[in-house]
Amino acid sequence: MVQAAVAVTQWLAQADVGLQRFGEYELDPAWNGVSIVWSQAGRSLRAYGLTDHPNILGGVLAFALILLLAWLAAREDEPRHAPAAVTVQGVFLLGLAGLLLTFSRSAWLAFAAATALAAGLAVYAHRRRMLAGGVGLLLAGAIMLTPLVWRSLPYLGVRFNLNGSFEQVPYEKGSLGERAVLNQVANQLFVENGLIGVGLGAFPVALRVARPDYPFTFQPPHLVILEAAAETGVFGALFYALAMSLP
Repeated sequence: MVQAAVAVTQWLAQADVGLQRFGEYELDPAWNGVSIVWSQAGRSLRAYGLTDHPNILGGVLAFALILLLAWLAAREDEPRHAPAAVTVQGVFLLGLAGLLLTFSRSAWLAFAAATALAAGLAVYAHRRRMLAGGVGLLLAGAIMLTPLVWRSLPYLGVRFNLNGSFEQVPYEKGSLGERAVLNQVANQLFVENGLIGVGLGAFPVALRVARPDYPFTFQPPHLVILEAAAETGVFGALFYALAMSLP
């Protein structure tokens, strides 16, 4: 049974399901530029879904999972075996598997932080039934993910810097180095265009024009507040910071 679960989750992670007309990429972990996790066990393709990058899929899934938890929490007094609740719980468990397969540390952190905040609010409001339901659902997810986690242990170790993988694994070391350089260049573009920025969504083009010798892929910085500052200027960055903090 465990072997069957591993086989299914591996197929879900790397199979081409023929949705190219809807945006699915034809990907191979051996291709340059494809987002992978590398370890001594080999190269594992990170889950893209229909997005441009696994980190985008991870962010979407993390946000969606919190919304599903909120939907279930709002119906804490209804029977847990109701068809709608069972369906949402099943979608939630599948979403957890998808979130794991993105290997997105930022998405994992966002989901963990939001879940912890929700649990803290439930404790503060003395919503014991809500808290028990959420804990039970997360435990079910942990049990379901056990075979997948077991298969992915070498890659998870790399993502969590076990045995100094950030310095020992060339792919991880290169990725972190690229982000540092990209953030530095993005900061320079912000300084040069501090009032109005380079234009919404135009950072890769501006980067190519300003730094044609840039040694990596022309893409936005991973730090979103820095991207907002570079593209929309100081006022755009201020409004973005307010939008993130005020709610």
